[in-house]
Amino acid sequence: MNLEQLLKDYDQITSECRALLEQEIFDTRNGTAGVEDFDSKKRDLIDALDGKLSQLKEVQARMEGMPNHLKSDLDHVQQKFMQIMQLNRELEKLYLSVGRKAASAPVPDLARARNAYGRY
Repeated sequence: MNLEQLLKDYDQITSECRALLEQEIFDTRNGTAGVEDFDSKKRDLIDALDGKLSQLKEVQARMEGMPNHLKSDLDHVQQKFMQIMQLNRELEKLYLSVGRKAASAPVPDLARARNAYGRY
């Protein structure tokens, strides 16, 4: 496979990954997360990204240098990958904040609960 096609494939996968993360962030913020199985989709996309990255490294190792007309494509793909990493961090922070809200919910007074249930 040539470098130009690899970059196009990598670009397509990063676009899918970004869309998935954005959907997961949206669903988590709106309380509808868990409707879809984001984890398996993310694993599949990560595997695809890993495969394309390995192929990209092999092609680059055989080349003496990056052709000028593909340098901007490579920069574009690298920027998209960094955006994915940023979205992933945002999602992690969101999950942590949701977890903190649940953990900081008021704890019921056990004595009052015992007395209320003891009357019945």
